[in-house]
Amino acid sequence: MKKLMIVGILLFAFMATEAQDTKKMSRKERKAAREAKLIEDTKTALENKDFIFSATQMLPSGARSRSLTSTYDVRVKNDTIICYLPYMGTAHMATYGGGESPMDFTQPIEDYQFEKTKKGYEIKFSVNNKNDRLNFFFQIANNGSSSLSVNSTNRSSISYIGDIEKPEEKK
Repeated sequence: MKKLMIVGILLFAFMATEAQDTKKMSRKERKAAREAKLIEDTKTALENKDFIFSATQMLPSGARSRSLTSTYDVRVKNDTIICYLPYMGTAHMATYGGGESPMDFTQPIEDYQFEKTKKGYEIKFSVNNKNDRLNFFFQIANNGSSSLSVNSTNRSSISYIGDIEKPEEKK
Protein backbone atom coordinates (compact mmCIF):
# COMPACT_ATOMS: atom_id res chain seq x y z
CA MET A 1 0.00 0.00 0.00
CA LYS A 2 2.88 2.35 0.85
CA LYS A 3 4.53 1.64 -2.50
CA LEU A 4 1.31 2.36 -4.32
CA MET A 5 0.95 5.69 -2.50
CA ILE A 6 4.56 6.70 -3.24
CA VAL A 7 4.17 5.76 -6.91
CA GLY A 8 0.89 7.76 -7.05
CA ILE A 9 2.54 10.85 -5.51
CA LEU A 10 5.52 10.62 -7.86
CA LEU A 11 3.24 10.18 -10.86
CA PHE A 12 1.13 13.19 -9.81
CA ALA A 13 4.27 15.34 -9.31
CA PHE A 14 5.63 14.31 -12.70
CA MET A 15 2.33 15.11 -14.47
CA ALA A 16 2.05 18.48 -12.72
CA THR A 17 5.54 19.58 -13.87
CA GLU A 18 4.90 18.36 -17.43
CA ALA A 19 1.63 20.30 -17.63
CA GLN A 20 3.44 23.51 -16.66
CA ASP A 21 6.15 23.02 -19.28
CA THR A 22 3.70 22.71 -22.16
CA LYS A 23 2.08 26.08 -21.40
CA LYS A 24 5.31 28.05 -21.19
CA MET A 25 6.85 29.38 -24.37
CA SER A 26 10.53 30.17 -24.63
CA ARG A 27 11.62 33.73 -25.20
CA LYS A 28 12.44 32.96 -28.83
CA GLU A 29 9.00 31.42 -29.38
CA ARG A 30 7.24 34.44 -27.84
CA LYS A 31 9.31 36.80 -30.01
CA ALA A 32 8.55 34.77 -33.14
CA ALA A 33 4.82 34.77 -32.29
CA ARG A 34 4.87 38.57 -31.76
CA GLU A 35 6.65 39.12 -35.08
CA ALA A 36 4.23 36.82 -36.91
CA LYS A 37 1.26 38.76 -35.47
CA LEU A 38 2.90 42.07 -36.44
CA ILE A 39 3.49 40.86 -40.02
CA GLU A 40 -0.09 39.62 -40.30
CA ASP A 41 -1.53 42.87 -38.85
CA THR A 42 0.56 44.94 -41.27
CA LYS A 43 -0.53 42.85 -44.25
CA THR A 44 -4.21 43.04 -43.27
CA ALA A 45 -4.12 46.81 -42.67
CA LEU A 46 -2.43 47.49 -46.01
CA GLU A 47 -4.72 45.22 -48.02
CA ASN A 48 -7.80 46.83 -46.42
CA LYS A 49 -6.50 50.36 -47.15
CA ASP A 50 -6.89 51.20 -43.45
CA PHE A 51 -3.56 52.00 -41.81
CA ILE A 52 -1.65 54.67 -39.92
CA PHE A 53 1.92 55.74 -40.68
CA SER A 54 3.49 57.14 -37.48
CA ALA A 55 6.52 59.27 -38.33
CA THR A 56 9.53 59.20 -36.00
CA GLN A 57 12.06 61.07 -38.14
CA MET A 58 11.93 63.58 -41.01
CA LEU A 59 14.53 64.04 -43.72
CA PRO A 60 14.05 67.34 -45.59
CA SER A 61 15.98 67.70 -48.86
CA GLY A 62 19.00 69.90 -48.43
CA ALA A 63 18.86 69.83 -44.62
CA ARG A 64 19.84 67.48 -41.82
CA SER A 65 17.45 64.87 -40.51
CA ARG A 66 15.43 65.58 -37.40
CA SER A 67 13.88 63.26 -34.85
CA LEU A 68 10.23 63.95 -34.21
CA THR A 69 9.28 64.19 -30.56
CA SER A 70 5.56 64.83 -31.03
CA THR A 71 2.99 62.55 -32.60
CA TYR A 72 2.82 63.03 -36.38
CA ASP A 73 1.01 60.61 -38.63
CA VAL A 74 -0.73 59.86 -41.90
CA ARG A 75 -4.01 57.95 -41.76
CA VAL A 76 -5.21 56.20 -44.91
CA LYS A 77 -8.81 55.04 -44.67
CA ASN A 78 -10.35 53.67 -47.86
CA ASP A 79 -10.03 56.52 -50.39
CA THR A 80 -9.22 59.35 -47.96
CA ILE A 81 -5.97 60.57 -46.42
CA ILE A 82 -5.75 62.44 -43.13
CA CYS A 83 -2.26 63.91 -43.08
CA TYR A 84 -0.64 65.61 -40.08
CA LEU A 85 3.10 65.88 -40.71
CA PRO A 86 5.66 68.64 -40.19
CA TYR A 87 7.21 70.25 -43.26
CA MET A 88 10.60 71.88 -43.65
CA GLY A 89 11.80 72.89 -47.08
CA THR A 90 11.72 75.41 -49.89
CA ALA A 91 8.46 76.64 -51.38
CA HIS A 92 8.76 77.40 -55.09
CA MET A 93 5.41 79.12 -55.07
CA ALA A 94 3.92 80.30 -51.79
CA THR A 95 0.30 81.24 -51.26
CA TYR A 96 -0.60 84.59 -49.74
CA GLY A 97 -1.11 84.31 -45.99
CA GLY A 98 0.10 80.73 -46.06
CA GLY A 99 0.94 80.27 -42.39
CA GLU A 100 -0.45 76.76 -42.18
CA SER A 101 1.49 73.59 -42.86
CA PRO A 102 1.25 72.15 -46.38
CA MET A 103 1.22 68.67 -44.81
CA ASP A 104 -1.86 69.16 -42.58
CA PHE A 105 -5.01 68.24 -44.53
CA THR A 106 -7.79 65.76 -45.23
CA GLN A 107 -8.29 65.00 -48.94
CA PRO A 108 -9.45 62.20 -51.26
CA ILE A 109 -6.79 59.88 -52.70
CA GLU A 110 -6.21 59.57 -56.46
CA ASP A 111 -4.30 56.92 -58.47
CA TYR A 112 -3.85 54.45 -55.56
CA GLN A 113 -1.36 51.66 -56.39
CA PHE A 114 -0.54 48.77 -54.03
CA GLU A 115 2.23 46.32 -54.86
CA LYS A 116 3.82 43.37 -53.02
CA THR A 117 7.62 43.29 -53.39
CA LYS A 118 10.35 40.87 -52.29
CA LYS A 119 11.02 42.80 -49.09
CA GLY A 120 7.52 44.06 -48.30
CA TYR A 121 5.10 46.45 -49.96
CA GLU A 122 5.02 49.65 -51.99
CA ILE A 123 2.13 52.07 -52.04
CA LYS A 124 1.84 55.08 -54.35
CA PHE A 125 -0.92 57.65 -54.63
CA SER A 126 -1.55 61.32 -55.35
CA VAL A 127 -3.47 64.04 -53.53
CA ASN A 128 -4.57 67.50 -54.63
CA ASN A 129 -4.12 69.93 -51.74
CA LYS A 130 -5.21 73.52 -52.38
CA ASN A 131 -2.83 74.75 -55.16
CA ASP A 132 -0.47 71.80 -54.87
CA ARG A 133 -0.31 68.18 -56.06
CA LEU A 134 1.42 65.80 -53.66
CA ASN A 135 2.74 62.37 -54.64
CA PHE A 136 3.09 59.91 -51.73
CA PHE A 137 5.39 56.88 -51.98
CA PHE A 138 5.51 54.37 -49.10
CA GLN A 139 8.13 51.61 -48.86
CA ILE A 140 7.01 49.19 -46.16
CA ALA A 141 8.86 46.20 -44.73
CA ASN A 142 6.91 43.09 -43.74
CA ASN A 143 7.26 43.99 -40.05
CA GLY A 144 5.73 47.46 -40.54
CA SER A 145 8.83 49.66 -40.50
CA SER A 146 8.55 52.07 -43.39
CA SER A 147 9.65 55.19 -45.19
CA LEU A 148 7.49 57.81 -46.85
CA SER A 149 8.63 60.16 -49.62
CA VAL A 150 6.43 63.11 -50.56
CA ASN A 151 7.04 65.00 -53.79
CA SER A 152 5.25 68.25 -54.47
CA THR A 153 4.79 70.45 -57.53
CA ASN A 154 5.29 73.66 -55.54
CA ARG A 155 7.70 72.64 -52.75
CA SER A 156 10.90 70.67 -52.29
CA SER A 157 10.51 66.97 -51.53
CA ILE A 158 10.67 65.54 -48.03
CA SER A 159 10.96 62.04 -46.57
CA TYR A 160 9.86 60.49 -43.30
CA ILE A 161 10.80 57.33 -41.43
CA GLY A 162 8.34 55.55 -39.17
CA ASP A 163 6.11 52.55 -38.65
CA ILE A 164 2.83 51.28 -40.05
CA GLU A 165 0.19 50.58 -37.43
CA LYS A 166 -3.19 48.99 -37.58
CA PRO A 167 -5.87 51.39 -36.32
CA GLU A 168 -7.39 50.47 -32.99
CA GLU A 169 -10.84 48.98 -33.29
CA LYS A 170 -13.61 50.79 -31.43
CA LYS A 171 -15.39 48.65 -28.89
